[in-house]
Amino acid sequence: MARAFVIGIIVALAIATGIIALDRFGVIHLRQRPAVSDAEPVAEEAVAEEFEEVTADDGTKVKRKRAPRSARVEKKAAEAKPAKEPPPKKREPRLALPGAGAINAVRLPPELPDHKVASVIAGQSQELSRCLGEALKRGDDVGGRILVQMTIDIYGRGSESHIKGGKHERSTFGRCLLNRLKGMRFPQFTGEPVTIVFPIDVTTE
Repeated sequence: MARAFVIGIIVALAIATGIIALDRFGVIHLRQRPAVSDAEPVAEEAVAEEFEEVTADDGTKVKRKRAPRSARVEKKAAEAKPAKEPPPKKREPRLALPGAGAINAVRLPPELPDHKVASVIAGQSQELSRCLGEALKRGDDVGGRILVQMTIDIYGRGSESHIKGGKHERSTFGRCLLNRLKGMRFPQFTGEPVTIVFPIDVTTE
């Protein structure tokens, strides 16, 4: 009977060993194996999304870490907003000298038509603009219209000139303009001296 018991134990061990071998080779499954989680590919995709491929300065492709999603959304929203228009540039005042139609006189001699008078005044534009520049540096109020009255003798020289009323009649800016206008030379003519009146406008248009 002892012999039969030993034989039974040997047979049982052999059967157990065989079963373990079959389980190892996958023929049978004694233990439940963990299921492959579907979350693993998702995790890998999430890691992949953290990086983006960009072109470096030397033309090579490199990977860099992406900005957080919230930051990317904010960046796109900022790019979608229309750019603010810059404020209009402030225009500097400038002098507007008279044309032929703005020259007023009782009578102009044939040798001195209004378009020639206007042409001579326009020739002083650079000198007159210097007066404006100096006045702006001082912070003077230079806006508005200045009416200049000038007498021209038969030799084409401005013998007398003054500003008719207004804030520049005795201002530093007004005196500078009159000094520059004294240098003008008009065509000579016969007859009597003539008096002309013409405007000089300070404008930002």
